[in-house]
Amino acid sequence: MKYLSGLPKDFLDAGRVDGCSEYGIFFRIMLPLAAPSFAAMGILVGMNSWNGFLWPLIVLRTQSKLTLPLGLASLLSPYGNNYAVLIAGSVLAIIPILILFFIFQKYFIEGMTAGGVKG
Repeated sequence: MKYLSGLPKDFLDAGRVDGCSEYGIFFRIMLPLAAPSFAAMGILVGMNSWNGFLWPLIVLRTQSKLTLPLGLASLLSPYGNNYAVLIAGSVLAIIPILILFFIFQKYFIEGMTAGGVKG
Protein backbone atom coordinates (compact mmCIF):
# COMPACT_ATOMS: atom_id res chain seq x y z
CA MET A 1 0.00 0.00 0.00
CA LYS A 2 3.01 2.26 -0.25
CA TYR A 3 1.81 3.21 -3.73
CA LEU A 4 -1.47 4.58 -2.38
CA SER A 5 0.28 6.66 0.28
CA GLY A 6 2.43 8.21 -2.46
CA LEU A 7 -0.56 9.53 -4.41
CA PRO A 8 -1.25 13.25 -3.92
CA LYS A 9 -3.74 14.13 -1.18
CA ASP A 10 -5.17 16.84 -3.44
CA PHE A 11 -7.27 14.18 -5.18
CA LEU A 12 -8.88 13.26 -1.85
CA ASP A 13 -9.59 16.90 -1.06
CA ALA A 14 -11.04 17.51 -4.52
CA GLY A 15 -13.36 14.54 -4.07
CA ARG A 16 -14.51 15.81 -0.68
CA VAL A 17 -15.13 19.29 -2.09
CA ASP A 18 -17.23 17.76 -4.86
CA GLY A 19 -19.35 16.01 -2.22
CA CYS A 20 -18.16 12.48 -2.72
CA SER A 21 -18.37 10.04 0.19
CA GLU A 22 -15.24 8.29 1.49
CA TYR A 23 -16.22 5.10 -0.32
CA GLY A 24 -16.88 7.12 -3.47
CA ILE A 25 -13.45 8.74 -3.19
CA PHE A 26 -11.86 5.34 -2.88
CA PHE A 27 -13.77 3.64 -5.70
CA ARG A 28 -13.97 6.57 -8.13
CA ILE A 29 -10.65 8.33 -7.57
CA MET A 30 -8.07 6.25 -5.71
CA LEU A 31 -8.80 2.82 -7.19
CA PRO A 32 -8.47 3.97 -10.84
CA LEU A 33 -5.22 5.74 -9.94
CA ALA A 34 -3.94 2.55 -8.27
CA ALA A 35 -4.92 0.25 -11.16
CA PRO A 36 -1.37 0.30 -12.65
CA SER A 37 0.12 -0.90 -9.37
CA PHE A 38 -2.47 -3.68 -9.13
CA ALA A 39 -1.68 -4.72 -12.69
CA ALA A 40 2.05 -4.82 -11.96
CA MET A 41 1.35 -6.82 -8.82
CA GLY A 42 -0.84 -9.22 -10.82
CA ILE A 43 1.93 -9.77 -13.35
CA LEU A 44 4.54 -10.40 -10.66
CA VAL A 45 2.32 -12.71 -8.58
CA GLY A 46 1.30 -14.63 -11.68
CA MET A 47 4.91 -15.08 -12.72
CA ASN A 48 5.90 -16.14 -9.23
CA SER A 49 3.20 -18.77 -8.94
CA TRP A 50 3.68 -20.05 -12.50
CA ASN A 51 7.44 -20.38 -12.10
CA GLY A 52 7.27 -21.89 -8.62
CA PHE A 53 10.05 -24.42 -8.25
CA LEU A 54 11.14 -24.95 -4.66
CA TRP A 55 7.80 -25.49 -2.91
CA PRO A 56 6.44 -27.94 -5.52
CA LEU A 57 9.81 -29.71 -5.42
CA ILE A 58 9.39 -30.22 -1.67
CA VAL A 59 5.76 -31.34 -1.55
CA LEU A 60 5.20 -33.26 -4.79
CA ARG A 61 6.22 -36.90 -4.74
CA THR A 62 4.66 -38.45 -7.83
CA GLN A 63 6.02 -37.94 -11.33
CA SER A 64 2.55 -37.37 -12.80
CA LYS A 65 1.86 -34.29 -10.64
CA LEU A 66 5.01 -32.32 -11.36
CA THR A 67 4.62 -28.67 -12.28
CA LEU A 68 5.99 -27.36 -15.56
CA PRO A 69 9.32 -26.03 -14.18
CA LEU A 70 9.91 -29.31 -12.35
CA GLY A 71 9.04 -31.32 -15.43
CA LEU A 72 11.47 -29.29 -17.51
CA ALA A 73 14.19 -29.70 -14.89
CA SER A 74 13.63 -33.46 -14.91
CA LEU A 75 14.62 -33.52 -18.59
CA LEU A 76 18.20 -32.73 -17.56
CA SER A 77 20.02 -35.73 -16.16
CA PRO A 78 23.58 -36.98 -15.90
CA TYR A 79 22.73 -39.80 -18.29
CA GLY A 80 21.62 -37.66 -21.21
CA ASN A 81 19.80 -34.45 -21.98
CA ASN A 82 16.82 -33.99 -24.24
CA TYR A 83 17.43 -30.41 -25.34
CA ALA A 84 14.85 -30.39 -28.13
CA VAL A 85 12.00 -31.17 -25.74
CA LEU A 86 13.47 -28.83 -23.11
CA ILE A 87 13.54 -25.86 -25.47
CA ALA A 88 10.06 -26.59 -26.84
CA GLY A 89 8.70 -26.90 -23.29
CA SER A 90 10.40 -23.66 -22.27
CA VAL A 91 8.81 -21.81 -25.18
CA LEU A 92 5.40 -23.21 -24.25
CA ALA A 93 5.98 -22.28 -20.59
CA ILE A 94 6.51 -18.63 -21.54
CA ILE A 95 3.19 -18.30 -23.39
CA PRO A 96 0.89 -17.89 -20.32
CA ILE A 97 3.19 -15.24 -18.85
CA LEU A 98 3.21 -13.35 -22.14
CA ILE A 99 -0.59 -13.52 -22.31
CA LEU A 100 -0.79 -12.19 -18.74
CA PHE A 101 1.58 -9.35 -19.62
CA PHE A 102 -0.31 -8.41 -22.78
CA ILE A 103 -3.59 -8.32 -20.85
CA PHE A 104 -2.16 -5.97 -18.22
CA GLN A 105 0.21 -4.09 -20.54
CA LYS A 106 -2.03 -1.02 -20.78
CA TYR A 107 -2.10 -0.63 -17.01
CA PHE A 108 1.57 -1.49 -16.65
CA ILE A 109 2.60 1.28 -19.06
CA GLU A 110 0.19 3.73 -17.39
CA GLY A 111 1.93 3.06 -14.09
CA MET A 112 5.20 4.34 -15.50
CA THR A 113 3.57 7.55 -16.68
CA ALA A 114 1.19 7.89 -13.72
CA GLY A 115 -0.72 11.06 -13.29
CA GLY A 116 -4.13 12.26 -12.28
CA VAL A 117 -4.99 14.11 -15.48
CA LYS A 118 -6.68 12.34 -18.37
CA GLY A 119 -6.91 13.57 -21.90
